[in-house]
Amino acid sequence: MPTPHVTAVVLAQTITGGLPETVASVLGQHRVPDQLVVVTSATVDAEELDRVNVLCIDADMDWHHLIHPDPSSTSLATALRNLPKNGQVGEPAEQQSDWLWLMTNSTVAQPNALQAVLNETEVSPSVYIAGAKQVAFEDPRQLHDVGLTISTRGETYTLVGPGELDQGQYDDRSDVFAVSVPGMLVRADIWNKLDGFDRLSPALSRGVDLCWRARLAGGRVVVVPSAVIENFDDDQILQRIEAINESRQHQAEQDQSDQGQSEQDHVEQDPTSTSTTTVPMPDSPGVAEYQESATWLRIKHCPGATLIVLWLWVLISSFGILLGSLVVKAPGVGFDRFRGIWRAGSHPIRLARSISRASETRTMSLSAVDDLRADPAEIRNFRRSLVAEDEPEFTIGDGTGSTSAPAQDEPTGGHDEFVALATPERNWVGLGAVALLLGLGALSLIGLRAFFGTPALSGGSIVPVTAGITELVDTGFAAFAPVAAGASGYTGPSIWILVLLALTGSASIAVTTLMMLAMPLSGIAAWAMAGAITRRRGARVVIGLFWGLAPTLLISLGQGRLFAVVAHLLLPLLVLAVIRATGSARPRRAPSLIGASANPDVRTATTRPGFGGALSWTASGWVAILMALITAAAPVLLLPLVLIVVLLASFVGTRGKTLWWTPLLSLLLMVPVLFTQWNNLRAIFADPGVPQGYLPANLLEQLLGFPEALDPHRGVASLPWLSDWLPQIPWAGVIVAVISLPVLLLAICGAFHRGVSGVHGRVGLLIAAAGLLTGWLATTVPVSVDSAGTPVLIYTGTAVSLTGVGLLMAACSGFEVVIRASTALHVIAVSTGLVTSLVAAMVWLIPSVVPHDILDDARQDAATTVTLETANPDPSFADLTAQRLITGSPVRTLPATAADQGTSPVNTRTLVLERTHDGMNATLVTGAGASLEDYYGTWTSRALTGPLFNPEVATADEADETLRSVAATLTSESGGDPRQQLEDLGVGFVVLRDPDGGEASIASSVDAITGLAPVGLTSEGWLWRVNARTDDQQDQGLAVLATEHTGQHSSGVNTAAMRITREDGQPVWLVGSDGLDGQAQFPEVLPTNLTEDSEQPLRLTLAYRADPGWHAELDGEPLTAVTGENSGWHQQFELPDDVAGKQLRVSYDPGLFTWYWLIPAVALLATILLAIPSPVTRRRPSAPSSQAGPGQTNDLGLSDSEDPSHATPADAEADAFGFGPYTPDDSCSGRQ
Repeated sequence: MPTPHVTAVVLAQTITGGLPETVASVLGQHRVPDQLVVVTSATVDAEELDRVNVLCIDADMDWHHLIHPDPSSTSLATALRNLPKNGQVGEPAEQQSDWLWLMTNSTVAQPNALQAVLNETEVSPSVYIAGAKQVAFEDPRQLHDVGLTISTRGETYTLVGPGELDQGQYDDRSDVFAVSVPGMLVRADIWNKLDGFDRLSPALSRGVDLCWRARLAGGRVVVVPSAVIENFDDDQILQRIEAINESRQHQAEQDQSDQGQSEQDHVEQDPTSTSTTTVPMPDSPGVAEYQESATWLRIKHCPGATLIVLWLWVLISSFGILLGSLVVKAPGVGFDRFRGIWRAGSHPIRLARSISRASETRTMSLSAVDDLRADPAEIRNFRRSLVAEDEPEFTIGDGTGSTSAPAQDEPTGGHDEFVALATPERNWVGLGAVALLLGLGALSLIGLRAFFGTPALSGGSIVPVTAGITELVDTGFAAFAPVAAGASGYTGPSIWILVLLALTGSASIAVTTLMMLAMPLSGIAAWAMAGAITRRRGARVVIGLFWGLAPTLLISLGQGRLFAVVAHLLLPLLVLAVIRATGSARPRRAPSLIGASANPDVRTATTRPGFGGALSWTASGWVAILMALITAAAPVLLLPLVLIVVLLASFVGTRGKTLWWTPLLSLLLMVPVLFTQWNNLRAIFADPGVPQGYLPANLLEQLLGFPEALDPHRGVASLPWLSDWLPQIPWAGVIVAVISLPVLLLAICGAFHRGVSGVHGRVGLLIAAAGLLTGWLATTVPVSVDSAGTPVLIYTGTAVSLTGVGLLMAACSGFEVVIRASTALHVIAVSTGLVTSLVAAMVWLIPSVVPHDILDDARQDAATTVTLETANPDPSFADLTAQRLITGSPVRTLPATAADQGTSPVNTRTLVLERTHDGMNATLVTGAGASLEDYYGTWTSRALTGPLFNPEVATADEADETLRSVAATLTSESGGDPRQQLEDLGVGFVVLRDPDGGEASIASSVDAITGLAPVGLTSEGWLWRVNARTDDQQDQGLAVLATEHTGQHSSGVNTAAMRITREDGQPVWLVGSDGLDGQAQFPEVLPTNLTEDSEQPLRLTLAYRADPGWHAELDGEPLTAVTGENSGWHQQFELPDDVAGKQLRVSYDPGLFTWYWLIPAVALLATILLAIPSPVTRRRPSAPSSQAGPGQTNDLGLSDSEDPSHATPADAEADAFGFGPYTPDDSCSGRQ
């Protein structure tokens, strides 16, 4: 047998500093190659080439240098074919070379490597490719791989465990699916036949792809364990690059000294010089590159019959991978995998060309390699073994008794057999939360016991929620509010809070329950937040009491400000989530051991996400959700919260990557309102709920925790006995100081604390400052007017809550300062906090438990004493937190008859007349009564117009004027017939209320009104039915046109939200509607009176304000809207003469936002998946990945074909064939 001719090819695209060592190992082989080719990029280090040249001269070796100047040059296979042999130009190497031996410049071959692989090819002529065992350069016992296999998904595996040592356990391996490029011996004729590496394939897939194509060409691919290749790790490459850079810097300094000019001038004169260019560290392949490689191989080598299906399935399944990565809390890896899949699948033409080229050399079936693939069960077992390898050892107690404790901590004999057992020092840490739940819960239930069994609440800023979950969702999506006469605009994200409450079955009952449990829930939320900052259990309980009894919460409860209560409840949880997301939570102290100290290594090993610098993507998801809920409840907090989160993300550096995206969900939910109301900021920042005027607090009062102005010189309405005892003392100011000053003092102390707690304290003060700024701005922006005509400002309570949560953060750090100073001071601080909480509880609770007559008598006595002692002729008392405006209420606030018609398909309105202290108030009510979802910024802000800070009361439009005119007619004694106006408004019933019981005189006046039929006195007030204007419709009312599901039937009323009228407004039929969508089927035969009266054409009339968004069509043909003076304020459409038997449809088109809600829906789904905790196995801090060996899986269970942190020697393929075509550079060729 003739002696094979071997050409060694060293591939060095990037500078690693190891090229001379690689060439030296090639030249030092027992069987020296016959020829050497060095392939580099154009940026090759000249010094390395000089050293290679010296080595080749010393070894008397012919060598050639190939460079890669531009992509249009020849491929590597072509360049190697055209190389001369032994310097004889014109004699093709194809006829003289038998084998190509590939190496990379980050590897070193042991002396017998080439001889070993050649021996294998001599024994078995069917071998096309032979590979070598890959080990670590620093420790050759450390295995990297002994051949490669591939899964059905195209992922490359080594099936070598992390940290596995070479003990000959794989020396019996021979036939494998693929081998790593370093040390790969390829038959020259097969190399040329296959055209070398496939330049169309991704870089990381080309080595495996070459082996795959060689197999399908009829040959074998084997690994020779006796041939060993040593691989540099990243640290060794970095050391070599640093040495090169130091050498270049030294050379540059010497050149500058010799030439007497600056380094900059030297570079400008010689731009091709590399002496002053810093060599960068070679980029390691990322997850996207590994996934691209796997996906490409999977598609390229699949059967043609399933190619299209697989290609489509891979692209579609990438979205599932992206969502799955959120579940396992690795969104970065998931996005990279998603990107890798699309990088591979988004080039169908290139993929088709690659498949076509591969099919030209294939002589065997694609199934011929199936036996060499990794079995799915084998892959699963391998992954399980990796997870088990990374799990911490069995622990007892808190982990300080881990069996991985150092040997010196173990007993050496004697009686101390339980030295490794950890026992708790104190009782269960959750006892504080239980105490808060029981204490604040009992306090709340006693104070709000009147609401037990109440289905709804009303008063102040709250009314019942009459709509079900379906209606609430429709309202959230609608771009037109069907409140009263309607108005265009979105409700804002606050509607989704009501939707969440409606998931319980009844939103009103859920609101009542939430208000009754707000105090204990707030306390527990603050207790949980404090646990991330301090370990002091007493401090955590006090912080919980502070927040559960905060003045702003108690005032919001008394005034029915539901959404302010929600924001107050969630703010501490948001702070906790931010701390956990950035890994800034204070690590929990390990309990002491019996007879031994705690093992710090084990504590580090069991660090949970959110603590000690470990990021938590679960907490990041909760940051986004909580921020969306808080900004929905309090739109005024949108800007400060977004700015705070962005600043914190910048402040914490790389740990901030979990925060950058979190404001996205809040902004997406707010976009419809921002887009449609960009010129009306009042509508954007107005508080949801019934507008309620108040006197805002100044900045000092807000800092003390009070949202409304207070007079510190007054007495306390809850404790009038104090003023009777010491009338000279301003008890309101004293109580405020007792409640608020302890928190401020602790916050100031916390700001000066050193360490992590001090950082928390200072961040807390910054948050408090942002809250104060927000509160100040809120006091300058009127957004609506209340029922008495008083301007309503943005409620400062939510801004005060933001200030308060910042102060509580700092106060948690303050407790750390106090206990470090003195244990006695800590006891005093905790005791003071308990006393403060007791005082706050008494101020709020006493009016609920002490009879009113006793309190009134005490106040009168105190007022008399104050007048005598201080000469104050008009003493008064401050409510502080004891004001109560809310009462129990039924869900339905209208009489049953009116409510039934209001919730029926005809959707009639009810005109409610209610006497107030300022006169008679007229309200147009839809459905079963006033509902909380009807009061949102877009609607309530209509009452004002003009500049943001200095608006005016808006002029009433025609619809409002019609309502006022009707109310004036009904309440005057002049009589009149308002039926035409009532029909226009869609009013079918009139209700009269008077809280003082004096409505009888007004009721008699209403009875005299023409067209109103008295129904009688109900529990919800006096009720009248609006009669028709014609006698033939008095009994059964107008007919409702048939729909797809119902036939034409009588309605019992004479008007509706949608109706068919004559041109003069006379109603003919009623049109059934569901919300903003109406549908009707005209009868096949029209009544004679319609066909004969051609001078009065029919119109579709809506009891809503005219708006371009309304659309109507008859049998698919759009109807023309009526415009001009005859159209009136309501929306009307012209109907053709021939309507018999035709289908009518009415809807409101939201325009650009028809499909917009899919975007926040997808964002919400992704956020929820991210926020769901999952039991993902997490790596312990251990050896660097370069020492861990190949074949590992990461936290997602990804193989090394997907995880760049555990690269295998196969990664060297990126250096070997990742730079496409080559051209020879003969300037460095031949014998030198």
